[in-house]
Amino acid sequence: MVEKKIFVLGLTVVLALGTLGFNWVDSILPTADAHGVQAQLQSRFIRIEDETFNRQSLQTGETLTVQGTLVSLVERDLRGWISIFSESTNAGNRWEMLARDPPGNVFDIPGNAVVEYSLSAKALEAGVYHVHTQLNVAKVGP
Repeated sequence: MVEKKIFVLGLTVVLALGTLGFNWVDSILPTADAHGVQAQLQSRFIRIEDETFNRQSLQTGETLTVQGTLVSLVERDLRGWISIFSESTNAGNRWEMLARDPPGNVFDIPGNAVVEYSLSAKALEAGVYHVHTQLNVAKVGP
């Protein structure tokens, strides 16, 4: 009989606390939520430093060159590729890649290394662009 009273009392307390907004499960087993993790992983693997542009404005068809340094923050070798990321509210956002250094589409980034890079491209449509380097790391993302 005492066990039944303790059980009923315990159940009453749990129900009362639940109606007051207290979630005893969350206090015992707190949850964790995350979003946007993929987009931010790159900065924990490889950091883009000293990004410079050969000019701030140019005519359609002229060459834009972006240079900088990729700094590996991990010990293992990674594979990646760099490109120009651009956004524009008033243009088609089309570019022609003219040159990449390191050459090729995909290259190795040794662990704990510093790799200089250079990208040259020309805008195929007139507009106002927000431009920067985009590094894509294999199996990680941009």
